[in-house]
This record gives sequence, C-alpha cells and structure tokens, in this order.
Amino acid sequence: MTTAALILQGPAHFKADEAVAGMLPLQRLILTFKQAGIKRVVVAGDAIMREAELHATRLGAEFIYPTRLKRRFVSCYANAVEHLGNKCERVLLAPANFPLFDAATVRRLLETSGEAVVPVCAGTRGYPVLVPVRVLPELAEADGDIAQMIEALAPLEVEVSDAGVTADVTKGIEADAIAESLTLRTQFRPSFKLTLGRERSFYGPGIQQIVQLVMETGSVLKAQKLLGMAYSYAIRIIREAEAGLGFRLFDYEIKGRKRSTPTARCKEFYDKYEAFSEDCERYVEEAFRRYFG
Repeated sequence: MTTAALILQGPAHFKADEAVAGMLPLQRLILTFKQAGIKRVVVAGDAIMREAELHATRLGAEFIYPTRLKRRFVSCYANAVEHLGNKCERVLLAPANFPLFDAATVRRLLETSGEAVVPVCAGTRGYPVLVPVRVLPELAEADGDIAQMIEALAPLEVEVSDAGVTADVTKGIEADAIAESLTLRTQFRPSFKLTLGRERSFYGPGIQQIVQLVMETGSVLKAQKLLGMAYSYAIRIIREAEAGLGFRLFDYEIKGRKRSTPTARCKEFYDKYEAFSEDCERYVEEAFRRYFG
C-alpha cells in the first residue's frame, strides 16, 4: 500500500527558517519520513515557507504553494490535494511546527490496520496522523486544520512513548531534550546517492525525479516548480543527461502553452533506473546489517 507524507505549514507566527534542536524543522521532517521509508514527501505552505525551502530542496521533497486562477484563489492545501490525487493510497499528515516525532513512530503507524490512525502520548493526540487519500479534500475544506478533519474520522488511537508527537515547537518546549532520543540523531545509517556516468556523472536521483514529475504533470516548468528548482538549472541537468544518454528525454509541444512528454526511450530508462536503484537500496541495507548489525 503506497503512502506519501504531506507536511503542512504551521501557524502564522511559526518561524520556518529558524533551526530547532540544531536543524530546520522542515529538514528534520523530510529526513524523518524518508528514514521511515516514505518515498514521496510533499510540503504545502505559502511565502513563509520559501526561505526554509531553499535549505531543503536537495532532500527530494516536492513543494506546493497557493495559486491564483483568474479571480479565484486556490489554497496550498487544495493544490496539495490535487497534486497527490491518485499517486498514493494513504497520506501521513504533519504540521511543520511538530518536527520532533521519531521515525520508529511513523513505522508503527504504517503497520496498523486502521483506516485513520493517530498517535497518542500520555493521553494526548499528536502527529503525524495517517489517513486514506480519499478524505484529503476535507483537509482543503478545513483550510489545513488536521485536528478538525481527523475528529470526523473516528481514528484508531495508537499509544506511543514518543514525546515528540505532541511537541509543538512554537510553545517553548524542551526541543533539545526530545531530539536527543531521536533515532535520526542516535543511530547512524547508510546513505548513498546512485549516479550513472562516464567521465562524469550525468544521471542520478535529481533528473529521475524530474522525469517522474514530468510524466505526472506533462510539464518541465511544473516539475521544476514542485522541486523548488530554478528553471535554468532544471534545463541544464536535462541537457547534461541527454548528452550522456545519447537520446532526448522529452518531446515538446506548444498549443497555447508548452507541454513536455517523456520519449519512449526516456520511459524505458526511467523504469530501469528505478528498478536498479531499488535493488541497490536493498543490497546496501543488507550489507549494512551484516557489517554493523
């Protein structure tokens, strides 16, 4: 069952660009979800999140902001709901001002059989919460109020000893003390970046993610915006990949607006790299356990 993570902007006074316990909240949340095995992490916010985005774009998350369509304003939450659409079956929801829960807690939520699941520590509900993707439109209707949405779902409550699930960093909590026990800090783990190249690398996780998003959105421009990446930089790594591979990644069509379509060879290579990457990840995990327990 595929699960994505959706990080939502905190309250208006939340300082998204200020470190908490030595790390930006946004960075810690993205890393925690990825440590727990979540491949797709989406961040939804407005201008208050942009400075933090600059520090987190290389972590492979996708960024959603509000838009204006003619006279209609579309919130970041509605855009996030549309973006996730049918890309997953379940979604982990967490406000950006609750960045101190542990990856082990995330994995425990994923192992439960409940349709909607919420962690509880010392009698208090916390974050992240796990919900089916079909209820996400209700999140947009609640303007990002997770507590309001989850209340109507009668969620399964999972008791945890993780104080981070209820730790709101805007409330003057002892963030450093909580962070000391997080596996993100206490346990080292393998990390590698799989790239392909000849005299130099030309294909890796960055271009693979661009291809994935172009397949989903039909636009290099939309893909680059989701990744918080400058358009010129996106075009440059596309050109470098095409030069290394020896074939075009995208066909471009202009009918009122520019549309990008991955070529047949691009799709074939994308699938091969994805399978190769998954095999490498399994081997690295097995080798890590063999050598380091």
